[in-house]
Amino acid sequence: MSSPQADFPLFPQLPLELREEIWRFCLPNRVHELDRPLAENVYDVDEDHPAWCHLQRTSLVNGYPPLISRVCRESRAVAHETGRFLPLDQQDRIVEGEWYSDTLRHDAWRDAARDSVYLNWTRAYEVDFYYTEGDGSPLEYLAKQVSPTKGDGSMMAQYLDANFGPDYTEVSTSVYHPQDPNKERDSEALKQQSSWLVVTRVIVVHSDLQSAAATGLFGLLGDSLVQIVDCSNATRIRQYLDLAESCEQHHQVAIRQNLQQEPLNEVEQRLKWLVKRTQGSEELLSAMRPGIMFRLCTQQCDRRV
Repeated sequence: MSSPQADFPLFPQLPLELREEIWRFCLPNRVHELDRPLAENVYDVDEDHPAWCHLQRTSLVNGYPPLISRVCRESRAVAHETGRFLPLDQQDRIVEGEWYSDTLRHDAWRDAARDSVYLNWTRAYEVDFYYTEGDGSPLEYLAKQVSPTKGDGSMMAQYLDANFGPDYTEVSTSVYHPQDPNKERDSEALKQQSSWLVVTRVIVVHSDLQSAAATGLFGLLGDSLVQIVDCSNATRIRQYLDLAESCEQHHQVAIRQNLQQEPLNEVEQRLKWLVKRTQGSEELLSAMRPGIMFRLCTQQCDRRV
């Protein structure tokens, strides 16, 4: 049997409407990061246990226009139907009464019809980065960016409690402050959406782009480098974990990640404790679902030097 053709020379002869639908099918569904992640705040790192990825290169590439926007005028026009960069006159502009931080990104492409929005910010960032204290909360800012029709917001679990992790229990020592001035604002922001994905783990897949794209796990063309998967989708999560494990097994890596798949009931229980402790009740629990973030890094920054 002959192998399938890699090209389709009759494509230009198709009706315009059909060609445009094909271009739309190629557009990625991305996680749009509102702010830059910092490895030292995402991972529990120190001199003896450095982070296994710098993270920001992935965020940068994930914010480029989709690959099909560079094919031809027709594909670029389709990409611009719902995608764009923030206008230059709005970049880095502090809006009065709205939360702002030096980590915010205004230079990333966003497709309002396809992309979900995600906030990396946790209270650990407050030590090193400027933000407008009292002028709105980070979750208020996130809620404003969420599509009213998609309900596609997500955040780090550590936003609610910086000590959240694999060993988090009902009686864990917490750095959450009940008198936090943003507590009421955060609670109101969370009530604005019926569904939130709360990222409980961040896994990095170190692979070359061609190999990762062939799996389909990072978009049809491999240009959707950040993915968040609901923990209830065990099969999908297993595919990502297997890919990450395969990449680590075939290379000499400096630090190996914990790629064990956690039982759903255990991560749901930890999320329940988190919501109850930080919100004072389980009222918002029904709107929160645990998820895992998978990031594709093509820089091989995990390799042993």
